[in-house]
Amino acid sequence: MYNLDYLLKIKENHLTVKEYLLFRIIEDGSLFLFKEEYIDEIIKAKKESYIDNNVNLTNKAYEVLNKIEGNRQKEVNYEKLLIKLQTYLKTLSGKDQYKVQGKYNFLPNKVDFQNRLKKVILKYKLKDSNKVEKLLLNYVNLAYKANFSYVQLLQYYIMKDSQSQLATDYEDNIIETNAYKNKPLDTFNI
Repeated sequence: MYNLDYLLKIKENHLTVKEYLLFRIIEDGSLFLFKEEYIDEIIKAKKESYIDNNVNLTNKAYEVLNKIEGNRQKEVNYEKLLIKLQTYLKTLSGKDQYKVQGKYNFLPNKVDFQNRLKKVILKYKLKDSNKVEKLLLNYVNLAYKANFSYVQLLQYYIMKDSQSQLATDYEDNIIETNAYKNKPLDTFNI
């Protein structure tokens, strides 16, 4: 069964049906089953920055999928969320930023934060904004409690080498109950 609206939107976004299917196959983690049949589309998608060198979808590909399929996610206010994390870190440590080992910023800059978190939210289909926010606040709290020793930088907690500890914790419901008791801000625009 097919959806005529999807076919029209695929055409509007200058994709072929096979390219769209490639994006969906990569998103579902099934490329190994179809790699030989899609080699030309993979090469073209890499040239057009839809997939990266590790054959993962880029933000550009996720944006096209959202255009075709409609908003699959609520849009996140990344700047507001990063400010909330900075404020929380400041209440814990007295500083907006913490230098791990005296040289690495614990919190990422706005662009890196947005790019990584957006990619993880889209790739792993994280739909609960409050849960994502609580996990990030919880991680800041855990890092502070550990005196920032033996913890990853926040950007690596979000995603490192195409793996996301944030997504793993989201799926495993790892939220420390007393980490942050205030009501989360609405960081998703509704």
